[in-house]
Amino acid sequence: MTKHHAALVLCLIGLVGCQKEREVAPSNVVYEGDIAELLRTRCARCHGGGDASESYRVDSYANVLRCPDTSPELRAIDEGPDGRALVAALDRTDHEHILDAKERARLERWLQAGGGLRNSAVHAPLILSSRSRDWHGKLASADRYGPILRADHAAACGRCHAGAPVRPADVKQTAPNATACTTCHDEPAGVLACGTCHGDGRARAYPPRDACLFGAKTPDAHRAHLESGRLSARQLACTTCHPAADASLSGQHANGVVDVVLDAEVAGADASYDASGGQCSVACHTRGGAHEKPSFHDSGPLTCNDCHRSPPERHYAGACNQCHPGVNARGDELSDVRLHLNGRVDLGDASETCSACHGADGDPMPRTASHLLHRNTQLTRPIACNECHVVPEDVKSAGHLDQADATPADVTFGPRAAARGQEPSYKQRGCREIACHGSGLAEAIERALSWEAPPSAQCGGCHGIPPKVDHPASGSCATSSCHGSEVTLAGEPPAITELGREQHIDGKIDVKSP
Repeated sequence: MTKHHAALVLCLIGLVGCQKEREVAPSNVVYEGDIAELLRTRCARCHGGGDASESYRVDSYANVLRCPDTSPELRAIDEGPDGRALVAALDRTDHEHILDAKERARLERWLQAGGGLRNSAVHAPLILSSRSRDWHGKLASADRYGPILRADHAAACGRCHAGAPVRPADVKQTAPNATACTTCHDEPAGVLACGTCHGDGRARAYPPRDACLFGAKTPDAHRAHLESGRLSARQLACTTCHPAADASLSGQHANGVVDVVLDAEVAGADASYDASGGQCSVACHTRGGAHEKPSFHDSGPLTCNDCHRSPPERHYAGACNQCHPGVNARGDELSDVRLHLNGRVDLGDASETCSACHGADGDPMPRTASHLLHRNTQLTRPIACNECHVVPEDVKSAGHLDQADATPADVTFGPRAAARGQEPSYKQRGCREIACHGSGLAEAIERALSWEAPPSAQCGGCHGIPPKVDHPASGSCATSSCHGSEVTLAGEPPAITELGREQHIDGKIDVKSP
């Protein structure tokens, strides 16, 4: 039992009378003056205070009838505010001597009768029992919640109790000793707070109701939609499915029917709800998965494959986290839900640019060492993506992501790599016959370069210093009659200057005119 419901029961213990008495059939056994004294004398030594054994206390009406929450043995008893756990405890060998036969029979008779609080000329003994026809919640809901909404209602709660939403005009003060409604219903909206009728008081406004007070309920998906955060960072409002809900209990609200009208902006224009089976057909779930129309009362959590296949049919078969943020490589667990269930399929950082999946900050060049070496090379002008790849128009372009097959990136060399009649290729993560690396210069240098190989020296990795074929033997690269200011001899070996990088590795051998 939550603190809210415990407070509710304790506060209502103090209910005494209205000024107008009603005839109520007395109960033979009630809590006050009978069961309370029995439990105080027999059980309170171990279960009487804050350090009570197994956290079960008998020092108040509320605590006696609450559901156990710490003892595994008592939790195994069916939940319900009818004291079954209390009777079960008396069957234990270490408790069987506590009550004699007459005392136990009296306790069981009290529980079987519903566990009434007191005999009163005003309220029935079971006014606090949520499973009784005399429960005050049922009485308050009569005539479309007339007792709490209509001041002229014959049973208006405000006739006796302070804190009721309305009070009859002829009532100037509440009945003596009548407990105020807001003593227990202490939410800002008082009795009309959402958690009063469905949920758990101040702790939770949405269903299901407290299982201890109202019995075990079938599972439902309210928490998953309103609070969970397991699949989405967006917390839905009650009005997403119940737009009629408001504190006035008017219109469809509190009409005795659970009316579901789905918000098309969230659930899709074709969203529907089948009340007979409790099934939702909404854009959030209907994405080609194995369980596209879940029941609102399904017991287990949904998995990735329930709403959409992971991966979907004819989808790129690579690791999911290569393209989608916030998901592990297998695609069966989210690590970041901020982009999930937002109405679109986000790739990478969701910037909708090439750098969303590879590269960064608008630069599509992948951040692997070899890619960055080509982008930041000191030997030539930066190498663009289309020098080695066919740049797709969009992510779904043919050859960009091979459907149903996880393959390396497709490499299609441009004119720089094919200069001097070369036939460049990329196989087994190695480049061959690449003009950019000196192929076709007729020098005995191994140019089957592995993609992961470390960079070569600035000069000498692709051709000799000076080149061996069709080149003067002089190494004075920077003379005015050769390469001039395109090469600097300031260090060893020679280096390409910024001016020289514009002409170096462009498919031509440039010689400066005298």
